Amino acid sequence: MEDTCKTNAPPYSSKVSVSNSALTPWLSANGLHRMPELFIAIPTLPRAVLVYAVYNDRVDIMTFLVQDQNLLTDLFASCGVLLNVALAGGHVSMVRYLRQAGYNPPSRTSVIKTATYALRLDVLDALDYKV
Repeated sequence: MEDTCKTNAPPYSSKVSVSNSALTPWLSANGLHRMPELFIAIPTLPRAVLVYAVYNDRVDIMTFLVQDQNLLTDLFASCGVLLNVALAGGHVSMVRYLRQAGYNPPSRTSVIKTATYALRLDVLDALDYKV
């Protein structure tokens, strides 16, 4: 997956559709415990799986990636991509998880814009933002 911070491309575009069509059946058939084998076979996959987990509101996958695989990356933490994906999807549980894991929004304005654009002002409560 491309570096979404550098390209400013929405990480939840068509690339996530490709990830969904490949990862969803693989996870159903193999489970999280086999994910490290997949990461060895495809070294660039962890970033895509991070976005996949957030986009699909899969806190279980995110917990596995962060705690078991230590994939809390400075790249995503600093550019706010994961938090924006969670906000756009209205995934309150993921927004809370990311905040507890140390992800910080890029700016209050961008958070409010993302949530408003997605018509999901309810996620702002997870950040204790009042509009």
